[in-house]
Parts: sequence; C-alpha cells; structure tokens
Amino acid sequence: MDEQGRARSFNGLAAEVGASVPTLKHYFGDYEGVVVAALDQARADGEVHLAAQRDPGPLRLAESVAAYCAAVEAGWALGVGALFTSGLSLGLGHAALGPATVDHLLEPTLRSLEARLMVHAGRGELRAGVDVRAAALALLAPLLLALLHQQALGGARCRPLDLSAFGDAHRAGWLAGWGAG
Repeated sequence: MDEQGRARSFNGLAAEVGASVPTLKHYFGDYEGVVVAALDQARADGEVHLAAQRDPGPLRLAESVAAYCAAVEAGWALGVGALFTSGLSLGLGHAALGPATVDHLLEPTLRSLEARLMVHAGRGELRAGVDVRAAALALLAPLLLALLHQQALGGARCRPLDLSAFGDAHRAGWLAGWGAG
C-alpha cells in the first residue's frame, strides 16, 4: 500500500517488498493473504500504542478523553490513517478483507478505548450503567469520519473543517451525554 493508503496490485506489492509474485504466492497464497498478513503485522506493531491507551492513569474523564483524541489524531498523521483508509477501501463488501479490517484495526482500537472507559466507569465518572462499547463508538466514530473527510478523502479542499474546534465541540457533547455530570 502506498503512503496515501491506496491498494497496490499484486505485482506492485511484490515490487514494494522486493519479492517476486511467486514468492508472495508461496507464503501468502494470494493478494488477500498478503493484505491480511500486513493488517495482522500492523496490529502487532500497534499493540504497544493500544496498550498505552487502555489506562488513563490519574487523568480525570475530560482530560483523558482529550488526551485520547489527541493520540488518535497524532497516530493518524503517523500512518494509522493510511492503514484505516486502506482497510476500509479494501474491506468494504469484501468477504475476507472486511472481517480482517474489523479484526486487526477497528476492534483492537475500540477494545483499547473500551478498557480506558471502563477505568472511568469504575471511578464513577461515566453515567451509571453506561454501555462502554456504545460510548467508545460514540467517541471514536465522529473523529474517524472527520479525519477521513478532511484528509483521506480530500474534503478540506471543498469544505474545510477546523479539526481543533470540531474536537472541542465533539468532546464537550460526548462528555455531556456520557459523563456522570
């Protein structure tokens, strides 16, 4: 995959990694096998970062949410955005690559955030009985959509969004809806 997260052909993937197509076929079977292996490696490489996001430490909910969102934006700029873009573009409607994107990118990210939110729930900082999975989706999805719109899809060209102002408003709304008050 290139730096914008676009899929390459099987020949392009082979050239990029300095291997022959027959070698890739021997080890991975087909194009999908190469992509699944790349997604799995990306998940393994990102595990240290996901682990760091599971525990908010002493941060209270508002500061923790701000720090988490800042980490997502920083990670996006450092290559996570290309991974998500590739996973979505390759995985939508694909029987093998869709589930691989869920298993290797989306679910590990959500589970990490859910663990962080469970800490806050345990401290009484979230509404009583909150569904942390729903809360995690509600926090992460708008941020990912804004990043996809502005950067991966080029929406900044036709409808720029002040990501900082968006982030402030999104976090405030999320805290008002999910926080204990």
